[in-house]
Amino acid sequence: MICPNCGHDNLAGLDQCEQCLQDLRTLDVPLPTEGLQQHIMVGTIGQVEFPFDRLVIVGPTDSVAHTVSRIKSSGIGQALVVEGEKLVGILTERDLLYKLGGPEVELRKIQVKEMMTPNPEAVREGDAIRVVMNMMSVGGYRHVPIVRDGKPVRIISAKAIANYILDTSALEFYLPGREEAPISFVTRLKQVKIRHLTPRHPVLVELSTTLRDTIEAMKRNHRGCALICDHGNLNGIFTERDLLNKIIGEPVSWSAPVAQFMTPNPAKLSVDDSVVRAMKLMYEGDYRNIPLIDAGGKAAGVVTVRDVIIFFAEHFPKEALNLPPDPYQEMATPEGA
Repeated sequence: MICPNCGHDNLAGLDQCEQCLQDLRTLDVPLPTEGLQQHIMVGTIGQVEFPFDRLVIVGPTDSVAHTVSRIKSSGIGQALVVEGEKLVGILTERDLLYKLGGPEVELRKIQVKEMMTPNPEAVREGDAIRVVMNMMSVGGYRHVPIVRDGKPVRIISAKAIANYILDTSALEFYLPGREEAPISFVTRLKQVKIRHLTPRHPVLVELSTTLRDTIEAMKRNHRGCALICDHGNLNGIFTERDLLNKIIGEPVSWSAPVAQFMTPNPAKLSVDDSVVRAMKLMYEGDYRNIPLIDAGGKAAGVVTVRDVIIFFAEHFPKEALNLPPDPYQEMATPEGA
């Protein structure tokens, strides 16, 4: 790769010139073609519609109890941790799930910095959609802070990106390597079944399973929800949001059946339903996790909004995976790790 500044012949793939340190990341970037590819590569994060603009900002020495109370009252699922004006962490529902010991823990005595995910990666409103898709797919994130002049101003979620992709579904684009007439993106997407996303095995528990055992199973299997069954038949779902709103900081017994705290009769799909149907259901119902059932009505899996993001990232690798995200901070582990 020839440096445009000094003419030095660098090895392919280097981010900067070995000779003069010129930034080389914008060289040899694949050009967008049509439709969705154009929007992922050229469309910016600032063009994505946000379901809310509320932010919860706390300090690293604030108590977790105070922070959880503010998160609940705001109706969102995370808080940004700021020291001075610098973003130093994020506290999410996943952090609370993984790091909460049990009802005996006094959250008012625990500081946010003990539970938060430190040094989260951030993006700017002018960054391309591919940047945040890359972060979410490769890094395992569901929430990425947006900064302006170094200060956090918003959070972009995997659900917002999925909704953005759905909004572009009327666009036309050519399939790679073909020269025939363009087809509708939504028409192509309807042919892709949820089973093609290869959803992970779900956490299945019976109605009588205790709250404590259900939470431990979610932590052990690294899942954000559990399907609550009656002899294999789906009765409800217990999610990280249920944990936040119904359990944390509330006077409940962790020995009680999880059925008392689950969301009953959740919306569900079949593994043979289309990905676009799952995306529409997530959008209309404001869901992040949708239970899947088999032909016999038994619980068979869960499709998540992150599954959708990973699917698109893998099927548009040049646009979403191969290009560096140019983060301003580095986070070595996913949320909650």
